[in-house]
Amino acid sequence: MLFNLEVRQGQKNIFGGQYFECMKSPFLGTHGHIAMCTDDLAGAMEELKSKGFSFNMDTAAYDTDGRITNVYLAGEFAGFAIHIMQKK
Repeated sequence: MLFNLEVRQGQKNIFGGQYFECMKSPFLGTHGHIAMCTDDLAGAMEELKSKGFSFNMDTAAYDTDGRITNVYLAGEFAGFAIHIMQKK
């Protein structure tokens, strides 16, 4: 309501349009997580790997063709987990 975004209830979260996600219960990250979408998740992962970042592959999800659709970076950043997702 605050930003005139459509609210959508998910099983584990509540969305405000395409911009905000609020988790209904704690998950990764001491303070929660920050999520972002990319047009090329595999490419983004390669770029982040080249910069020394790694991924928590236990959190990875894949589509029916076996392509990765989302994953968390390993560790926390200022208490936040970072979640990157393939843009639909």
